[in-house]
Amino acid sequence: MTGGSYTVPDATNGRSTMTVSMSYTEGANTETYTGTSEIYVIDANRMFMINTSDQKASSADVRKQQQATYSGTNLSGPFVVYDQNLNGTIGSFDYGSWLGQGSGDGAGNITFGHSYNDDWGNYVVNKEIGGPIAVSFDSSNPGRATLSYGGSGSPFLYFFDNNSALFLDFDGSASDLEWGWMEPQTQTLFANATLGGDYLIGPMPMMSASQSAQIGEADLNRTYSSAYTGELTTGGAGVFSFDQPFSGMTYAWDTTATGTGTFLIPSAGMSCAVINSTKAVCTNQTGFPSINILQQ
Repeated sequence: MTGGSYTVPDATNGRSTMTVSMSYTEGANTETYTGTSEIYVIDANRMFMINTSDQKASSADVRKQQQATYSGTNLSGPFVVYDQNLNGTIGSFDYGSWLGQGSGDGAGNITFGHSYNDDWGNYVVNKEIGGPIAVSFDSSNPGRATLSYGGSGSPFLYFFDNNSALFLDFDGSASDLEWGWMEPQTQTLFANATLGGDYLIGPMPMMSASQSAQIGEADLNRTYSSAYTGELTTGGAGVFSFDQPFSGMTYAWDTTATGTGTFLIPSAGMSCAVINSTKAVCTNQTGFPSINILQQ
């Protein structure tokens, strides 16, 4: 970004207008771009943003950086990373979603302890696992860090707090893209009594216009029965149904990865990870890949 400006947020609705200018190089050509967006301020650290200058849908979830500089010390202890990805080829797209639990050593390295991937209906456990993976922080761009996966990938983390970052991966090609979030895993006791409760459940932004989404209420029972019940509202292309009840479903901790806070909902086809005492995130095992968030 080469420059920009914004208006003072409206005192009633928190809305502000922002204009940014940037230049970028593609091959031998250097292009310039100026765009305008409307911003809605949530609080001192969070905003929603939507593009108003282009004839296409474009929105964002904005976070305020809490520090002026970042280093390996900002990546220490357990975290959960989750994202959705798009692999484009001529005439078609492949979609995917994944989540992983890992930890940072405070010295610029991370290790993944467990992961779940849904690659266009191909469900894989522990595709993303192991380490240490070096994380290099860019002193010229505070908060930006590069992951040394090897191969053709180009993954970045853009930090805004400790163990908190936007995850972005171009996967070595302009036609491939992954994006999502890293969040600190602050929950340390993984038991039904601490996971159970009433949650709202909803997806990250849909990747396809034909993709259906489900939003509703879910109850994870705190007792030994580990029951999973609730009601979902389903929406999609030409389809909309209120409050569809589901029952007879159960969840269970993933015993192959004890201590990582991961659990499974087999009948719903979801693999999940606890983030904190009020939030968990799940990826589909089958069907259209997507990330669903459970939030109290």
